[in-house]
Amino acid sequence: NSFAPAVGTVGTVVTISGTNFKTTASENEVFFNGVPAVVTAATTTTLTTQVPAGASSGPVTLRISGITLTS
Repeated sequence: NSFAPAVGTVGTVVTISGTNFKTTASENEVFFNGVPAVVTAATTTTLTTQVPAGASSGPVTLRISGITLTS
């Protein structure tokens, strides 16, 4: 549904809000303009991650249970 902040540099903590996320962090994949990020915390409605090194301005993509969503 949303993520905050909308803009951030490498290392910025990003909270992604939505539904049907996996509660095991490693079962949720997040990419910043194609660069994979590590999900550090997960609930069914919130993912926490950081902008990874090498990321540039572009879409945020989530891949969960074989379903891919892109901002």
